Amino acid sequence: MSVKLSDKLVLASSVETPLARKYLRLNGRKSSEREFLTKNTLGYSKANIDLLIRNGKLSNKNKTILVNQLKLAYPAKADWKNSDFDEGFSKYRFAERFELGFNETQKLLDEKNILLRKNYPFFTHELEVIPHIKTYQGLYYMFHMSPHTAKKRVLVRSTLRVRYVIGKKDKSCIRCKLNIPSIYKNRTNNFNYDGFLSVKNDRAYWVFESRENNTVKDYIQFATQVEPEEKNIFSGFYVSATQNSQLFASPVVLLKYATPNVDDAASIIEFMHNHQQLYFSGLDCLEPEFKKIQYLLTKKIEEITRI
Repeated sequence: MSVKLSDKLVLASSVETPLARKYLRLNGRKSSEREFLTKNTLGYSKANIDLLIRNGKLSNKNKTILVNQLKLAYPAKADWKNSDFDEGFSKYRFAERFELGFNETQKLLDEKNILLRKNYPFFTHELEVIPHIKTYQGLYYMFHMSPHTAKKRVLVRSTLRVRYVIGKKDKSCIRCKLNIPSIYKNRTNNFNYDGFLSVKNDRAYWVFESRENNTVKDYIQFATQVEPEEKNIFSGFYVSATQNSQLFASPVVLLKYATPNVDDAASIIEFMHNHQQLYFSGLDCLEPEFKKIQYLLTKKIEEITRI
């Protein structure tokens, strides 16, 4: 199954894109008429498109049908090709053809692929969520300790992004992304997690689930509170499993790095994929600009030891 292909089919069949809305208005149809949209712009019924999305597979014949239909429906928009549906063609470039920005694309895909789950965590009313997204939205360094050998822990600096609110009314929540570096030399890629943030009584509760393409399948949970007089630093405790499935607890500290424009894809992707760090000699190796982080982690380790 190709997740990227499924995402492209979601985008092409969505009535939420600006291009689809224009097409429906032009043809005198309601903005909710997805059956009409898929049949007339993609050549498939809504049910068949949903089946293709679930399977994440397209034959060359199916690609040709889709491309020919897109050329008829949106002739002035782009030079549609079969290769648009290949792995090598970015889903964000694909989304641009439907007049979607980077943040809009991620949000639309989340609402389709995640929000429709029957059992959904961290729902709350949108009126409660809006103040919290204003406080937390942005990019963060996340520091925690992870067991490396029987007698040694490595300090891990990961990258975290508080993205946006998805859902409506009483089914709204805050979406997050977390990238953790591998502590093993035979793996160079990050481990990627999707998650949610809920804020109750000035405490932030975070839960993350590993993505399908992770070799490690696990969950991460932690709770934080803002440090006094440090509005961009949050500290707390973290529970998960190591990358070889050993359960452990750790202090955790979040440091807000920036709050970029939500459609500044280059800056967001660069930070999320390139700012991880492993400190195999522990806290003493932290750079001078993280002196406050060093102090808080040391303090939290002492608290865990006393428990």
